[in-house]
Amino acid sequence: MDTPEAPAVPRPAAPELRALAAQSRPDWDPNAVANALAEAHMSSMSWADVLKRMGTLMADPEATPRDLTAHVWKATRPGSDGPPDAYRKARDEDPLLASRNRTLAAGTAS
Repeated sequence: MDTPEAPAVPRPAAPELRALAAQSRPDWDPNAVANALAEAHMSSMSWADVLKRMGTLMADPEATPRDLTAHVWKATRPGSDGPPDAYRKARDEDPLLASRNRTLAAGTAS
């Protein structure tokens, strides 16, 4: 709870996080970062979790922005308890998710 003595932290700062991602990971598409943050918000991830996960992903040369919510995706797939690479691959092979990801990457999501 916000009070003058003890403001709630961490405070959401999506524009600043997108700017940090653009500087630290120039290989990432800025739209993919924005989409990942929107997906995290829609998945009800806390801002603290978003910060922790994005920091880890930015430090991982193999990571992509969409890995931000991979744990949410994994939780909806019983029996898919493999490492992140396993569900990244499964996510890419899922026709519905692969189609959605291509649409989001192209910036034409409705």
